[in-house]
Parts: sequence; structure tokens; C-alpha cells
Amino acid sequence: MRHTEVDDPGCPYCGAPNDDAADVLGDKRPRDGDYAFCGFCAEVGIFEYSPLGRLRSRRATPEEERAAKSRPEYINWVKALRATHRQHGI
Repeated sequence: MRHTEVDDPGCPYCGAPNDDAADVLGDKRPRDGDYAFCGFCAEVGIFEYSPLGRLRSRRATPEEERAAKSRPEYINWVKALRATHRQHGI
């Protein structure tokens, strides 16, 4: 799994820091339109480039959120995230 530093002010839902992205399916940097899942609140964002060319995440539209949350990968990821949070008392 490759980690990539991103210039993101934080999760657009909870404000958690978001300075790193990992591609769980391969070895690539996030691209415009890729999903940006928050490791704190588990909400779905979408990566996009700012007018200055910086990678950041934005809130997903209702359609993008439904599409992401219906994917088996998302469901499994949320289950794993919740188990990790429980384990660490978060």
C-alpha cells in the first residue's frame, strides 16, 4: 500500500487532519474524483484539485455518497474502522 502526502485542510465533515492518503487497491496517487474516506468519522469525501493545483477533499454529493457506500469495499472498511475504534476506545 502506497501512502501519499496530500495538502488537505481536513475532513470536510469532522475537520480531522487529512495529510495522508493510501490507495488500498494499488500503487497510485489519489486522482481527481477518487473517494476520500475519513479515518475518524468514516464519511465519504471526494478528492479534487484546488485552483492552485493542491489535492484536497470535498463533501460528496448525495449520488456520490450512495455509490460509495454501496460498494463492498466501503462496507468492509467501515466495519474494520469501527472495530479499530472500539479496540482503542475512540
